Amino acid sequence: MGRVFDHPVRGSVAANRLLTVHQGSRSVEDYAVEFRITAAETGWNDKALQGAFKNGLCERLKDELAPREDSGDLNELITLVIRLDSRLRERQRERASRAPSTSSSRFSSPPNVSLHSPLVPPFTSSNATSHRPTEEPMHLGRAHLSPAERTRRMQAGVCLYCGQNGHYITSCPVRPKEQARQ
Repeated sequence: MGRVFDHPVRGSVAANRLLTVHQGSRSVEDYAVEFRITAAETGWNDKALQGAFKNGLCERLKDELAPREDSGDLNELITLVIRLDSRLRERQRERASRAPSTSSSRFSSPPNVSLHSPLVPPFTSSNATSHRPTEEPMHLGRAHLSPAERTRRMQAGVCLYCGQNGHYITSCPVRPKEQARQ
């Protein structure tokens, strides 16, 4: 069975893909989701995954990590970087809200990140009254998790597909196998 259905180059393809995954201007949450999905297929050890994760971060977060001690494992590193990214985005919003509208050019440079982080949604009257159920049912087809639910599952270290502990989305026993390789 293994010779017929196993793809021996899958690990090397995933490794090559993992080295090209970068945060860019998106949030760390979005980057971490793509990184973890790809990393699950590589078979790399935790230290190698930490190095690849750090390498794909934006420069400002690499600068924030430089004076800090190394994290214990990949999960701790990702949690730390999510907190740093969230705080830096919050500070950027604070600075933008305090800057006068007739500021000089040194204060009016465009920000390099989105002002709408998934962790801090924009304040509107609909957000104040919206209620999210405590448990999200599994969706069939191509439905996607909300950014908040995806972040919650990533921080809890549970499967992104079924929400259970002990495995990641690529090895989810509930997920149909034909979707796992798409």
